[in-house]
Amino acid sequence: MLKPKVKIRGVYTTALTKLFLDAGFSIVQPSAAICQRFHLLPDSELEQVSIYDGEDVHSIIVEGDGKGVEEIMEVLGRNLLDIAVRPASSPFQPGQKWPGTKLSWQEFVAKFSTKVTFTLEFPYAAKATLDALRGEVTPTLSQHHLLKLIDAQKVDEAEASSTSLLEMAKKLKQELIYEHYRLGRTIIVEHVLLEGKVVVMKGKLAEFDPESGLAIIKRSFSGMGKYDGLNLLQEPGDWGIIEVKDGSWVCKRSYYRRSGDLIGEIYNINTGIELYPDKVRYLDLKVDVVRWAEGRVKMIDRPELYQSVKDKLIRQQLADKALGIAEDLRHSLEKG
Repeated sequence: MLKPKVKIRGVYTTALTKLFLDAGFSIVQPSAAICQRFHLLPDSELEQVSIYDGEDVHSIIVEGDGKGVEEIMEVLGRNLLDIAVRPASSPFQPGQKWPGTKLSWQEFVAKFSTKVTFTLEFPYAAKATLDALRGEVTPTLSQHHLLKLIDAQKVDEAEASSTSLLEMAKKLKQELIYEHYRLGRTIIVEHVLLEGKVVVMKGKLAEFDPESGLAIIKRSFSGMGKYDGLNLLQEPGDWGIIEVKDGSWVCKRSYYRRSGDLIGEIYNINTGIELYPDKVRYLDLKVDVVRWAEGRVKMIDRPELYQSVKDKLIRQQLADKALGIAEDLRHSLEKG
């Protein structure tokens, strides 16, 4: 059976073109640069599936014939471990059944609809895989796609220079990201839910190690809320610490009373943490490990992770990785 014809545009074009050509798809309406890199002839045929950048540039939009989109998403899911999939053209929430059927929204549109749209988020590991794919075609810096979102011109200039790619990547990361991590400045943490909502946390940078990419962010609380996971109330004067490390699959949040006494710790399991000049970003993978001040340890929210797989927001392989990290962390914390 013929595979659908695909038109690709945006930040991830070269890497995705490589991925889909290798998978046997036809690329139509390629740009001049793509024709040159892949030795393609101009092709003005109409596409059956379009791929282009999402609004937040951490994602792509996949749009087109339902069955064609299903094939495209299968390739993406098989090759990019940590992507999240969200229906963009559905009036229903993920997990809801299409009225009168036993099919999920994704299953329904893939079988019956003539045109569907999905948003796919590309977190840390997906970007790294796309970097490697691009590197098979043209000189590519480590963390090319992440750096490209910050300053595309400087990335292009670095890759066109005769300097070592390894040296240039290190230099650009220092210049574009790490130099902005000055002690005392406000750092935003974007805690992105699988469904797409972004929960924003803020704090002051207390420590930063450019060698490891570890940032310590201090927060203060009004005493009007509750610590989810710990199930304990906030009190006036409470404060907390967020520990984020470049590429880590765990974000640690520690909470303290005004006196300095520990309330508890929450180890959030997430996709690899991405550092940007103005923020930190990761995709929350639902499951957490909690440790109370007295030493009790518990893994929480596993049902929510299982439901995300059932709703086809993520694949089973990513859920298995998240659970494996959480289990290892729980055992480590229990041993003290």
